[in-house]
Amino acid sequence: MVTTLTRAGREGSAAEGVAGATALVVEAVAHARGLADLKETGHQAAAGLGRRLTGRAALLLALDTPRVAHLLAEAEVVSRVLASGAAHAAEQSAAQRVRAACHTLGFESTARRAPRLLAGDLTAEQVVAAAAAVGRMSWLADVVTGRDVSAARRSWSAELAAGPAVERDLAAIRRRLVSVSTPPGPGGPETDPSRLAARLLSESELAHWPVLAARLARIGEAAGHARIAAMARAAMARLTARQADQEAERRRQASVRGGVNLVDQMWRAANPRLPAWPLAAPPGEMLAWLRRLIGAPLHTPDAERAAAEWLGADLFDLRRLPSAPAFLAGVDIGNLRPEHVAPFLRRISMTRPTPGAEELSAQSLETDRGPVSWARRSAGERRWGQAADTGVPLLAEVVGIPHVVHGIWLGQPMPARTAFRDNYGAAARRYAGQATVVLWTDIPRAHCAAVLADPAPPVGAADPLRYVRTLMTWARDNDVALINIHEVFHADHPLYLYPQYVLEMAKQRPRGYASASDHLRVELVHTFGGLYIDGDIRFDAGSPEGGHPGSVPELFAAVAASTCGFTLNILPTGVSNDLVVGSARHPLLRLWMECGRLNYFRLQREIAGGLEAMARPYVGTSHQGLRHLAPHRTGRVHHIALELLGITRDDLTPTGGAVITVNEITWVPRGRERAEFDVTGADPADPADPADPATRDEVLTRTMGLVTFLLWQLVAREGNLYLSAVEPVVLALPDPDAVWIALLGFLAAADAARALVTSVTDHRRGEDGTLEHIRLPREAEAFLDREAGPPSWFGSEFAEPGRPVWLLDEAVTPVALRTPSSAAAALKRATVS
Repeated sequence: MVTTLTRAGREGSAAEGVAGATALVVEAVAHARGLADLKETGHQAAAGLGRRLTGRAALLLALDTPRVAHLLAEAEVVSRVLASGAAHAAEQSAAQRVRAACHTLGFESTARRAPRLLAGDLTAEQVVAAAAAVGRMSWLADVVTGRDVSAARRSWSAELAAGPAVERDLAAIRRRLVSVSTPPGPGGPETDPSRLAARLLSESELAHWPVLAARLARIGEAAGHARIAAMARAAMARLTARQADQEAERRRQASVRGGVNLVDQMWRAANPRLPAWPLAAPPGEMLAWLRRLIGAPLHTPDAERAAAEWLGADLFDLRRLPSAPAFLAGVDIGNLRPEHVAPFLRRISMTRPTPGAEELSAQSLETDRGPVSWARRSAGERRWGQAADTGVPLLAEVVGIPHVVHGIWLGQPMPARTAFRDNYGAAARRYAGQATVVLWTDIPRAHCAAVLADPAPPVGAADPLRYVRTLMTWARDNDVALINIHEVFHADHPLYLYPQYVLEMAKQRPRGYASASDHLRVELVHTFGGLYIDGDIRFDAGSPEGGHPGSVPELFAAVAASTCGFTLNILPTGVSNDLVVGSARHPLLRLWMECGRLNYFRLQREIAGGLEAMARPYVGTSHQGLRHLAPHRTGRVHHIALELLGITRDDLTPTGGAVITVNEITWVPRGRERAEFDVTGADPADPADPADPATRDEVLTRTMGLVTFLLWQLVAREGNLYLSAVEPVVLALPDPDAVWIALLGFLAAADAARALVTSVTDHRRGEDGTLEHIRLPREAEAFLDREAGPPSWFGSEFAEPGRPVWLLDEAVTPVALRTPSSAAAALKRATVS
């Protein structure tokens, strides 16, 4: 064990600056206060060894060749070190260094002046003396655990085991000792082990056992130095354990301070009012049609107020969209002509320098028109298969689907090797000149610009932009447009489902990113037209039977001319939203978006099919993936829209000739999940306003996202504090304990949130069936009153008395959330007890 204090024995003493001198003296003072304990520990170890070197214990030790070799090796090395003066030099070096540090800090450590107390009742000389003692013990402890002892042990083992006579003598003595358990006959063997050992150790008996006598003599000669080795080892083990406890306590206190600081920053940034989301109502004809189909008073003041309450307050402005970037000022994104979509997206790609506004003008885009599949429709065909008396919004007289392939990757770095990259890259190469492949991401342009401006660092050097750099290289090599979502969907042209998108992104986990993608894909096709496709679908030619389209361009043409003017991925047993093709502003897509929005105004039990469905086992079954809410909340919304319209899979254009479906289900974890992201964060000393999203520390921002998610779940899960859902993100942050303290502390301090809590979910069955339990620091656990008995809680009607209820293979247990003052009192009681 090498501490700051004893390192001087290896590196020599050095002049300390004030900071270094302070740290050194603080450590020496701690050693001085614990020196008596270290010495007592050492003396006890030496006494224990002494007892093992006498009587029957000594006899048994002498018969154990490996133990004898180890004892003699330690004693030999200690003897050699003491004779060399190295231990004394380490002692003096430690003393000299601490004495110099005391002098730097203005504390006299000599007896020429009246001693000045350094800390409490300790003088500088006492602290120096303690440093010297610890320096000596540390040096000796390092020696007896080093390579010299290992080499000496091998040598002694070889010497002690030399010759057949050795084992013959030892075997005979062992037989004598074993015989004490045999019932004695007349004149039988000695039956008392202690008396037998005394006889064997007597001088007359030892004369018959020269091997044993030689070993005992060597052990006796080494006893003094062996005790020194035992003392040093035990004292340093005690010191190491004490320092580990002190370090754990320092980390705990740092976590508490960090948690309190996070709570304070969140309260300073919090805005408890319900946001007035600027949700633009669709045109009158479209709105009337949606209201009739869905049977709800959409976009009335009362309905929208009720909807806002389901989503809760946007405490940290996470739903606040940025202003339009300067280069998009004046661009009517929602009404781009189909032939302008591809050049527009290529020109705003982050693989290129930021475009000027003139590059995005209609006149400029007209010079670079992209391929489009066009289809002229009669008056009846404009109703896309819907009855005339339904008031269905009509398609355009000429429908155009731009040859644009949209892909999405959100939230975490895309792996360097993944089917997503392979498939999108293959599509871009195969359909070069026929279609534009676009990857939508939440990576900021500033990061991409930094990659464009700076070459990669040398091999082996740290690269904070490594994920961005590899993605940019791939996109440029394959001519894939890389586009930031928040540049295109900004305050002047927001995502319709942006509040829902934010809630899903706040999960900060693959299933949340998948659900956010479920929203984004339909809005991308609704805004621009084209094809959205999951990255795990291959663009190889499938099986174009019966005249089905055999390539992506053919698929565009077939869908444009089809009755519905829209299609999804047609599978043998149904349809999937992992592929969506249509023209911009198709009414079916608008209905889909509205159905998706309404799905957020339903309880989780309704989304999942009722508590009975939630209470059945999932892990280890064919329906295990359905324990996650992504398929229920967002993944199957298209089924609702198709059912309202009476559209079946037979009405849609088949897709199997153009693509091959390979569903990787990347959002379902394979084992115990841990979020994947790099926390770069801001300088914690930066005085920037935490209320400004542009200056927030990343840990603070992620913690705010978790609070936002938990608040939403208190509504959706009827008062359940869904801790198991956020655990993977918490564990990926630099100080998980601080985040746990912040999460529960913030909710406990918010009266409205605290009143909602009636249960907690903090253990679950993992994807492999193992039980996963959250370990909360005691400062966070104190907020949970597990003795509380709320009259009803999430799933209580299925629970046995005194037992949790298992829903989606997660345990829901009744609790109440204490106020911060009550939690502090509970923590104090627990600490005292």
